[in-house]
Amino acid sequence: MPKKNAFFYFIIDYKQREESKGRRFRGLQDVSRFAGPIWKDMDEQQRAPYVAKAKQGNEKEKKNHERLNCHGVPLSKIVAEERAEQTKTARIRSSVEKMIRNAAENNTLEKLEFYFVSCCYFCPLSDGRFVPAEIGAVRYSLEGGVMAKFHTLINPGPLPLGKSLEAKQHSDNFHQLPIPPDALGEANFDHIANKLLTFLQHSDKKMPLLFTDRNDIQHVESILTDILNAEATGLEIVVCPLAEMFFLLKKIVLHYSLSLPEGFPSESVPQMLIDRDMYAYTENIGCEFHEEIGNGVYCAQSRCVRWAYTISDSCCLDMHIDMQPGVHMPLNGVTLGEVASLKLISDSSMASSKQSASEKKSASDMSYGWDRERHTYQDTSDSIAVERFEYDNIPAAGRGYILPQGFIPQVRGMGRGRRIQYDNTPPLSSLQPRK
Repeated sequence: MPKKNAFFYFIIDYKQREESKGRRFRGLQDVSRFAGPIWKDMDEQQRAPYVAKAKQGNEKEKKNHERLNCHGVPLSKIVAEERAEQTKTARIRSSVEKMIRNAAENNTLEKLEFYFVSCCYFCPLSDGRFVPAEIGAVRYSLEGGVMAKFHTLINPGPLPLGKSLEAKQHSDNFHQLPIPPDALGEANFDHIANKLLTFLQHSDKKMPLLFTDRNDIQHVESILTDILNAEATGLEIVVCPLAEMFFLLKKIVLHYSLSLPEGFPSESVPQMLIDRDMYAYTENIGCEFHEEIGNGVYCAQSRCVRWAYTISDSCCLDMHIDMQPGVHMPLNGVTLGEVASLKLISDSSMASSKQSASEKKSASDMSYGWDRERHTYQDTSDSIAVERFEYDNIPAAGRGYILPQGFIPQVRGMGRGRRIQYDNTPPLSSLQPRK
């Protein structure tokens, strides 16, 4: 269908005016014969209302004919949101890489401070926000490990109507905090905001980059935006994926400390280390509430500390940083000095084991009738004697060892289950059955 121009709207208006006077037309083509000369004599000012109507109508028609998804959302809107998200992701990655690279070039990489943040919530809301329950954060550097901690439980007030069951189920499955109206912690968001901003050492409305697990970015951003009232104050909160920072940090650490060109092969590796969470059941790193109920795995503070331990475990040795218990690893962790001591003990034990094995081997030679002069091995029960060839000791799966004498236990098949060459194995015809 062709676009409706200004003349079309003039024809419609002319038709309505004339018909109100009692005049009748057979169609728009009949109307245009009378309206055409009048339109030609009109100036721009007289035509302006009809031009505006035509423009408005075309935009509305274009909007009505726009392709929608299954939820009725215009595809153009979805594409625009995806592009905005991609731009934001690229900007965050660039900021993180620039921060780490600048620190490395200034020889302060080991002193560079990172802020890890984790939040727990009671339930999501229909507008995309979340009802907060707990906030945990740590200040971390490779040299200092976990330098400072921030933690608070939050009492958000009454839950929205119909959300109590959802909040109860989420709490039981994860953080196990009491739901409102029995929620624990601070109810004044302003007090929480002041303490958190002091901890983050922000200045001039500029927040440091915050890092959290990629699956938590949405609710962490939402909770911090509400707590800090970022929309009203103009405070920019940038929450970055922890695995991406871990990937870039490892790459630059290896490049500047060991002159290696690559770190992790892909970002899936640091994410896998974070998901593996090998410090998940470390004691005394969570808040008082979660330590008492024995659920430190879902404690916001504990998660931040465990992320710090995971990064320390991967990067500190590359930077020649001596890891200390309680800041780089759990309190019961083993330091490099202790590892060296354990290695000395292990070497001593290994030497003793080798000596014992040698003595045991000599005793085995005697007990099984090893004839050193003939280079044969005699065992009348279930073995045969074979002339010795120039082979060293060969380990066997059967009794004793396959020694230089060439002991071959009787088995069905040539050399089955034994690391012995087939050319040394006698043919089956030479084997005598048991009597």
